[in-house]
Amino acid sequence: MSTALSEPVDRVGKGWAVSLSLANVALWVGWYGPLQILLARQAEDFAPGTGMSK
Repeated sequence: MSTALSEPVDRVGKGWAVSLSLANVALWVGWYGPLQILLARQAEDFAPGTGMSK
């Protein structure tokens, strides 16, 4: 088997794992932050004036 296809034997560092985790959190926040606003606006377009806050 070639070395390019062999399983890795070295563990990744803590910094790499933390960086990957923070990047994933940033992507989730970047996606779901605006989505919370847009869903509320679309719900208002479908049924205007029927909100729970009266």
